[in-house]
Amino acid sequence: MMTTFSSWIIDGINQAWSNLGADVLSCSWSGGFNSGIVSEIFYATDCGRNGKGCVVVFSAGNGNQDGVSFPSNLYNVISVGAISKCGERVTPDSCQYNHSWGSNYGDNLCVVAPGEDIPTTYLNGGYMLPSEGNGFHGTSAACPHVAGVAALMLSVNPNLKYTQVKAIIEKTAKKIGNRYNYHIDNSHPYGTWCRYMGYGLVDAGAAVQMAYDLRNVGDLYIKDENTDIGNEQNLMVVGYNAPEIRIIKDGRDVNTINAGEQYEVQIIVRNCSNISTPAGKKVRLNWSRVTNYMPWNKAWVSSPYQWLNQYDLVHGGYIGEYVLPGIAAGGLCVASISWTAPDFYNMGYAFVQPFNINSWSCALLARVEDGYLIGGEDYSTYPIYDFVYKNNNVARRDFTVLQEAYPPVLAAIEYNYHSVVPCPVRIQYQSHPNISGQHLTDVARVYLQFDEELTRLWEQTRDISHDYVYLGNGLFLITSHIVSFDNFQVDTNRMYFISAYVQFSIPLQEEASVLPFDINVYYYDNGYQFGGRINYTAVYDNNAYIDVFAHGCRSVLLGDSVIITASSSESDVEYAWYNRRGSKVGIGDELRVAPTITQQYYLVGRSETQNAIGYDSITISVRRGAITSISPNPATIQTLVSYRLSGDVGSAYLSVSNSMGQVVYSANINMSQTSHLIELSNIPAGQYFVRIESQGEPIDVKTLIVN
Repeated sequence: MMTTFSSWIIDGINQAWSNLGADVLSCSWSGGFNSGIVSEIFYATDCGRNGKGCVVVFSAGNGNQDGVSFPSNLYNVISVGAISKCGERVTPDSCQYNHSWGSNYGDNLCVVAPGEDIPTTYLNGGYMLPSEGNGFHGTSAACPHVAGVAALMLSVNPNLKYTQVKAIIEKTAKKIGNRYNYHIDNSHPYGTWCRYMGYGLVDAGAAVQMAYDLRNVGDLYIKDENTDIGNEQNLMVVGYNAPEIRIIKDGRDVNTINAGEQYEVQIIVRNCSNISTPAGKKVRLNWSRVTNYMPWNKAWVSSPYQWLNQYDLVHGGYIGEYVLPGIAAGGLCVASISWTAPDFYNMGYAFVQPFNINSWSCALLARVEDGYLIGGEDYSTYPIYDFVYKNNNVARRDFTVLQEAYPPVLAAIEYNYHSVVPCPVRIQYQSHPNISGQHLTDVARVYLQFDEELTRLWEQTRDISHDYVYLGNGLFLITSHIVSFDNFQVDTNRMYFISAYVQFSIPLQEEASVLPFDINVYYYDNGYQFGGRINYTAVYDNNAYIDVFAHGCRSVLLGDSVIITASSSESDVEYAWYNRRGSKVGIGDELRVAPTITQQYYLVGRSETQNAIGYDSITISVRRGAITSISPNPATIQTLVSYRLSGDVGSAYLSVSNSMGQVVYSANINMSQTSHLIELSNIPAGQYFVRIESQGEPIDVKTLIVN
């Protein structure tokens, strides 16, 4: 049904998700674009169902056109098209009917459902039956089928997020209609897809079964960045710098990876749901050379080493896995996996290690296998950026640090532009200023080394620029902040290599010692189009390091202060502390901080005797409150919940829920007190979750056992 938007429609959606607590919104209507309706739908999917998100289902529209109607074209809704009795998309001449309408189709279509001769009711009573020739037709009739399936899924597993409901419906859909070509499409990561049928016909039995199988599985995730709380579609991801994937050697964090050496990789896996996850789930770890474009599973292969063809060099490989213990709701586990960085040159594979360099730009990818779908995992060409930010159980960290005392760092160039003929490509160096406004070429000599084949391609064009000096044998001295190498006629089916190294010409203060730059790659298609980048970080290190360590509490209440301290194995170290923006916030071996949001602090230590420098960092998480104790626990008759709340919490309430998410006790919290007594006489024996919330946002959750 087409309609004209007005405030009552927006108010209706708001009432449904915010006041009535609707789990599923079935919307058999469409209309012209309206920013108010977009905002309200996003509120419903972001905030509904206590943060799990309402499932919003829309009819695709009856215009028989390429492109589903608004709001069905929003990415966070389920767009439903209509099929005929013959199992084909409804068109004006489908099956034996002559319709005046046809089901819309296109890029945003998710699934299809029956939309022809559907029994329904009249407005004032009675039934509209197909036998009378007047059954209900249209995508408006198809939409409620899918909404009903979503409701059934949540009835057996109310802990599912809306993104998980949507993914399961798409993954389990049946591929029907012999005339349609279902194919891999990177924009649709949960199985083969067709622009006329979406993922296929909604399958209620399969979808409900998958939802049921996940009913006792906690939702595990790895942080993409410090404020990540486990949301799918984590649009806050910045680059590829997952803070809780760490490389450890001799008890300290390292950034530079050397071939043949052994490391410990630590991965923090968290449970963002309100139910525990059983033991036996796994986290898998793969490595890759860093390239400007890394499709999932082309760089991170499942076997240790793999050559794709005679021209390809090693992309990466499988490191290992860690079997996780049970992780409580809101809890975490530190997984540890041993890794020996491969040394291909000394293994006899000289062709895979250009220049005999033993240090390269390295990326690690961690994947948690907790039973939930990982979108794009079945696609060998799925873009790694989508793979990371669309899946909360996937995270990546790059280690691309240039330090003068270490060998040049190697990275690879490959292409997502497919062509049967050589493709014109631009390779561009682009630096970014440090905290003092200096670029790397202002304080250091910057060298790029092309591999033999890339050098040959450059020599064909001899694109001489005043922004670099060619030193011969593929070696370039960069002299400007932005330098472009144009018109490389590259083979898009092979990989090329660039290494980079620096020689600092002036000393830098600690706060100005970090200078990033990118290697950007563009392909030519009626004008240069961006293809991808390699991120480097050059660090002034004065050719020497010492061990320095930051210690202290890692979690505080808003308004509280905490002291973090520094230590070192050396005796004459002077310490300085910096915030995330590079501004100095203190000196000495102690720093008192009272952060208002989660903050990362960087420690720099310098030894004049050793003429050496060392680095460490610490993250202080800010919480609005905490359950400090539940006593007794286990309990039989009553238990006392003690808590602390920050000063900005104006009101809060306490609830007790079972493993199915059903609330069995709730009460407002007296803000002048620090504890609350719960009577348990009416609560059956079992495991429960005590939760404190304020204005719909969870503050803390703890487990309670009732005997």
